[in-house]
Amino acid sequence: MSATPRAIAALALLAAGSAFAEGFKWDVPETYNFVEVPSVQKVNGIPVRFNIYYSHWSVEQLANHFIDRFTEAGLYLPPMDQQVRFNGQVFQLTAFDPIHRVSYTVMLKPGGDRNTEVIAGEGYLSDYRPQSGSGEQFAPVPPQAQHVVHTSTEGMKFMTFDTPLKTEEVASFYRDVLGREGYTQVGAGMFHRNGQELTVRVATLPNAATQSVSVTLRDAPGR
Repeated sequence: MSATPRAIAALALLAAGSAFAEGFKWDVPETYNFVEVPSVQKVNGIPVRFNIYYSHWSVEQLANHFIDRFTEAGLYLPPMDQQVRFNGQVFQLTAFDPIHRVSYTVMLKPGGDRNTEVIAGEGYLSDYRPQSGSGEQFAPVPPQAQHVVHTSTEGMKFMTFDTPLKTEEVASFYRDVLGREGYTQVGAGMFHRNGQELTVRVATLPNAATQSVSVTLRDAPGR
């Protein structure tokens, strides 16, 4: 959950003479459910803390709300053409506080009856620690993979990406590649090697040109 390259390039200009609200507080209108995630995750080497809200507002209403909130707080908000929309549906909006080096990212996923899942996260760039060697890439990704994001927490590594490949093409890719790397397939999208379990899941969204793939690595149950 980091700022765009242009946002980082603008830090020197933004830091001079600007008043930023320390400790931006999330305000999610008409919340009807809330999931607190107490642990700090690592996303592409950046410590991230996030929570999940469920709101009766639509994606468009919430996007406009957070644009206003970020602006009122004096955060740097990159232009809309630099913001991200995954699979043509899940909207991501990021703002940045260059004084305290914190990025604020909200992901809005539409649900039924104008309800929206809101994933609100804070990335602490001052604590960024680049990974050596192969970094956090614990599993291969197929060609044309987009928006690759790595997350790590105690005992587990997690990776997501978008791909234009069909579900069976993704399954075939991982059967071939993981088989050559010494994994044994033990179920649909599930592989074991040296006491660890790697799971591949594909999520298809209606009318989307790409699919979302999640890959999880953890200790195999019973090991």
